[in-house]
Amino acid sequence: LKEAGYRYDASLGSVLPGPLNARLARLPCPFRWASVYEFPTSAMAGGLLPLSLTWLRLTAPLAARLLPRSPSLIYLHLHEFLPAETAAVLPVRLRAVLTRNCGEDAWEVLDRALDVLDAEFATCAEMLDDLRREPAGAQAGDKPR
Repeated sequence: LKEAGYRYDASLGSVLPGPLNARLARLPCPFRWASVYEFPTSAMAGGLLPLSLTWLRLTAPLAARLLPRSPSLIYLHLHEFLPAETAAVLPVRLRAVLTRNCGEDAWEVLDRALDVLDAEFATCAEMLDDLRREPAGAQAGDKPR
């Protein structure tokens, strides 16, 4: 990945430990691996589902109960913030999944999750810049990003 110009990766997840992610369930924070920082995606409570806006949208309003207690990386797709009307061109079987709590509702679901986690939104690139500026980690009292 480094040779291709990437500074970070977020493709590993901590959902149900397996051969590639056995330690990630206990390691929900960024780490350096082969000169590229890895931001493992957190799992929702119980470890069965990845902590993603997709699952938060689909399980809302119960989603707040599924949030992990530890610092988290929530992954999301930009299309989740598009209005439901944009899904009209998709096959019917995908519309219900992609349009539930999408658009403005997706922002509300994300905001509620960040409130419950007492965290703020930051991109992986911003988190990487923070890591490089303060190698010792966050200062006491800082909100997790």
